[in-house]
Amino acid sequence: ATGDIRACEIASSRRRAHFYIQSHFLETSNLRTSQLFKDKFVSLSCEDDDSSAGWTLRRNTSKQLRTQCGAGFGKPAGSSCNISYIDPLDSGVYWCESREGAISNMVNLTVSGKLMILQSPVLPVMEGDDVTLLCQTKTTPSNLPAAFYKDGSLIRKQPTGHMTIQHVSRSDEGLYKCDISGHGESPSSWITVTAAADAEDCAEAEDSRDDAGDSSGGEGFSKNSGSGEASEDSDATDEADDAAEDSKDGANKDGLDDTDS
Repeated sequence: ATGDIRACEIASSRRRAHFYIQSHFLETSNLRTSQLFKDKFVSLSCEDDDSSAGWTLRRNTSKQLRTQCGAGFGKPAGSSCNISYIDPLDSGVYWCESREGAISNMVNLTVSGKLMILQSPVLPVMEGDDVTLLCQTKTTPSNLPAAFYKDGSLIRKQPTGHMTIQHVSRSDEGLYKCDISGHGESPSSWITVTAAADAEDCAEAEDSRDDAGDSSGGEGFSKNSGSGEASEDSDATDEADDAAEDSKDGANKDGLDDTDS
């Protein structure tokens, strides 16, 4: 039941606060990759159905924690945050946060100073979905033969630089990278696979949560109660702290990769 509640909360969060990433150099309105080349212009924005919530873009990096757009990175532009000449130091975890402390889904971005990146999903993918990975070079066409790896082991070589994993399952979760002969290898990106919660599961999970709230006087789930607010703030802080540790580990690994290359 706890897993169903969490899955439904994630789906609800995505409906309430949509995290859009725009990149002019890719010429697409929605950037669907967690790796970026350095020295590019990137625009990130929080879109919310309830404008009164006051969502703000924040990030954790290996150097700074919980910095806000305009007060440590980027330049606010309406509902967007513009980052000019993005740098490997901008690698980290980005999220939207409301004035009340609620947070959206988190996005882990890696900015590479190498000549290769792996285009992989920004957000967790649902079980049963198809996932396409693209090995992209900075200066040449991205249709060169490429080798794809998961957790350090070769999966297969593809003649056109992209690989599709059909009907992903939890066993496909892991650390992916690619390389093209003569061009080097990309940084690694973690792909998360989550179980899909259907409408019936969500309804049952919601009923279960409501029953638990009624039995405790609603304190555990009331946004207006002191215990509810403390619980929400604690969850948001814990999640941000966990993301910061992941960001530091990823930055350290990228540093080793850059040294090796």
